Amino acid sequence: MKLVLRAFEVLSWSVLLLCGSSCAIPWGNLPSTTYRGRVVHDELGTGIANATITASRPCVRSSLWPMIRPEEIATTKSDEHGFFSMTTSKGYATQIMTRSSDLKLFGRIELSRKHADPLELRVSAELQSIAHYNFGGSPVDGNSLPSKTAEAAIRRLVRYISAHPGASLKSLSQYNKQGVISDSELSVFESAPVHYFGPHSLVEYQWGRQAFLITDQNTQIRFVSPRISLTESIPL
Repeated sequence: MKLVLRAFEVLSWSVLLLCGSSCAIPWGNLPSTTYRGRVVHDELGTGIANATITASRPCVRSSLWPMIRPEEIATTKSDEHGFFSMTTSKGYATQIMTRSSDLKLFGRIELSRKHADPLELRVSAELQSIAHYNFGGSPVDGNSLPSKTAEAAIRRLVRYISAHPGASLKSLSQYNKQGVISDSELSVFESAPVHYFGPHSLVEYQWGRQAFLITDQNTQIRFVSPRISLTESIPL
């Protein structure tokens, strides 16, 4: 009986300890680490002002079912030329994530205790999210080959647009002629206009705080407000 009570007592204390702290960190009592460097546009090589830089590392979130999740240990913003400096609350980071103020550019690097100094954090254009709608028809299968083909084309397109900030937007057909998107990619858009064309398309590509509006393959694309707000999510 005493053995059973002792086991129950140990189990009770374990549960209380587990639930009592929000994050158990297996890093020991390490000194703070300072990271400095510059946020740079990958294609243009220019500094990115006002970008958010976040340093993190894994930690065990304490609960009845512990989970390993990232813990933020330092964050800052880049200056007008893209330079930054930040010091962790304790220890060193295993990852630094960077995103521009308009949420159109992202970058992520993995770190070790011996990191470059200064760091160069390169960021490139990435889709923020992809929304799928269903207006009485069959829902779009986001994992199908046509969907993945269209997604690859749009991802390449945002990087091209980001790397040519002074150029006017064009139609899908014109981007195809320039070699930005392939013939097979263009044919996917043309074969399913209800999926990709018009203000009520079944697929909406969000880039930063904007969404693509593709009227048809021959009309200049535009950026509009997204129909639903997904812009605070981590890029796909």
